[in-house]
Amino acid sequence: MGIRNKKIELNNLYGELYTYENSASIACGTADTYYDVTGLTKGLYSSNITLNGTAGTITIGNNAGGIYKADLMASIQADKVSVIHMDLFVNDVEKQNIAYSRKIATANQTGSASGSGILDLNDGDIVKAKVSSDINSTNVSLVQMNINLYKVRSGL
Repeated sequence: MGIRNKKIELNNLYGELYTYENSASIACGTADTYYDVTGLTKGLYSSNITLNGTAGTITIGNNAGGIYKADLMASIQADKVSVIHMDLFVNDVEKQNIAYSRKIATANQTGSASGSGILDLNDGDIVKAKVSSDINSTNVSLVQMNINLYKVRSGL
């Protein structure tokens, strides 16, 4: 029979925020403190998903809750030798399953990192990325970055 005879249906709920060519910068004042990633660009998104690039948030709309695949990818630059952490947060609660750390070995070096995982999201949940540095007063530039959410099924 083969797969070509099978109908594949997608949930069609998705959202993306991104940066391109150093379009976002975060001042990490206090070491090991997370700061919101803001100033992002809206990518593609479906109905029932609200993107706010200025605030860097993706909001799950009415009847859109469920299980989502989340991807967090970035090329980052820091003005100091440091370890940069970036995590996804849901309603300001850290989701450690979608996170990464990247050592910046020399000032202004660019490094890439990514994280991916599954989130159980409810209607009204707000998803955003936050960044921290292990060194005080570190400026982090997002050379390129993507946050992608894609609904894979209804809730558990």
